[in-house]
Amino acid sequence: MSMKKILMAAVAVTALTAGSANAAKFDLTNTKLGTLNDYTTGITALSSTVDVPEAFTIANEYTPSSSTVVYNSIRVVPTTAAAIGQGNYVVTFTLTGGEFQTPATIDTTFLSGVGAVGPAAGDVTVTSMGAVSATSVSFNVTVAAGKFIGNLTFKAPVLTGTARTPISMSGNITTGGSAVDGGTIASIPLIDYRNGYSFVATKAATVKLSILSGFKKFGSGSVDATSAGLGSVVGFVTTNGTGLAANGFQLSDYVFKNTTTDGAGAPSNIIAVGDISTIVATVAGDFSSFDPYIGTLQQTSLPAAVNGVMTLDAANLATFKTAPNPTGTVGLKQKATAVAGNAASYTISAVPTITGLAGSVGVVYTTRSLASTVLEGTNIYASWVGDGSNGFNYTIRLGNLSPSAISSVKAYLLNPVNTGTSGTVASTATCEVGPIPALKEVLVTSAKLTECFGAFQRADVRLTIQTDQANLTAKLRVVDPTNGSTTTDLGTGIAVAIQ
Repeated sequence: MSMKKILMAAVAVTALTAGSANAAKFDLTNTKLGTLNDYTTGITALSSTVDVPEAFTIANEYTPSSSTVVYNSIRVVPTTAAAIGQGNYVVTFTLTGGEFQTPATIDTTFLSGVGAVGPAAGDVTVTSMGAVSATSVSFNVTVAAGKFIGNLTFKAPVLTGTARTPISMSGNITTGGSAVDGGTIASIPLIDYRNGYSFVATKAATVKLSILSGFKKFGSGSVDATSAGLGSVVGFVTTNGTGLAANGFQLSDYVFKNTTTDGAGAPSNIIAVGDISTIVATVAGDFSSFDPYIGTLQQTSLPAAVNGVMTLDAANLATFKTAPNPTGTVGLKQKATAVAGNAASYTISAVPTITGLAGSVGVVYTTRSLASTVLEGTNIYASWVGDGSNGFNYTIRLGNLSPSAISSVKAYLLNPVNTGTSGTVASTATCEVGPIPALKEVLVTSAKLTECFGAFQRADVRLTIQTDQANLTAKLRVVDPTNGSTTTDLGTGIAVAIQ
């Protein structure tokens, strides 16, 4: 045999023995089921059928206890059938965010070797335990001559604590001081926390404040109504999965109250909307003219710009908790004495109180947007309007062709050059510059706009007028102290409502 062939044969033998630094893939997995001293219920069955890295997910609405959970959470997968062969190995597990319950007494018999053929008892042994701390444990593992490790599994009680801190595990395996397949393996999640419920709200259509009522009621054209819906299908749904697989638990599909399971069939502690005992809902927006309501529950007599905060009664609570599709509704009703309203946007947020939740008043959920109220009428735009500070004078003339008075004309400054002396000027700033008497006119001058908004220098102006566009004429006159005046026809406007 040539020297080259002898060397190649030696290399091949070495690859199957203890010095094989790149012979196996060290792969962490998490089967996520079981309780302390419960190694046969769920754990054993899952270890041969489930190989998924998702964490055991606990609802963060619940305060977890300092309980323990047992994990079959590490597996060494050889790259060949006899890759990790005879020799001594050091296997280390490290926790982040949690602790081993009793690190000094972790049962080392939980570390075992199982191969495609499978070594007999004693072929893979834990000869000693190395350094141990609350977050790290190491084992010295011996593989007998002519034997191999098919995969390694590790089960240990992990303390969850009460801080809702995610827990993950990393690890490594070495032989002769050299890393096997790259050494340290990135951590995988063991326990995760997330909201067990999602808060949903389906927007209603845009709500118009009608011309007919002088913006005091909802409707369009010749139709008025005293109330309007802002959102429907409002409430909570759980973030649970679709169900169990034929071969048992698929725990990544569920959010649990804690790490305890019933060990047979569906886990008994999957979170459900039925765990919500109360809900405090807040509808935010402009209530200067309207009162918010949720289902049949209404809050009245709110001053302007104050949120409508309502604790749901039993009937309305039930509609928010209907799974999988809530049936809660949110809307606005006019006040007992009708008042003209403004364009406004509305949102809703809700804080549930969870049955069994200790030391907390609930979890604040994401705010959901509802419909906006807009003004029905006509919009006139005038560009490059100044406040007169450059010597030019600007006048917008609005003519009313109708035999009825126009009660409201609202001015908006869009993209002004300066913020104005009266405070920040933005597209949401408004000023009432009407009314317009029947068959008369109103003049919106630079001086009037400056009185409303402060010294804005130059801006585009939008005027929202409570009338149909057929009733309007609109012109812009600019007086130049040197060259005289010019007049521009602004048309009859745009018959759309603007938020």
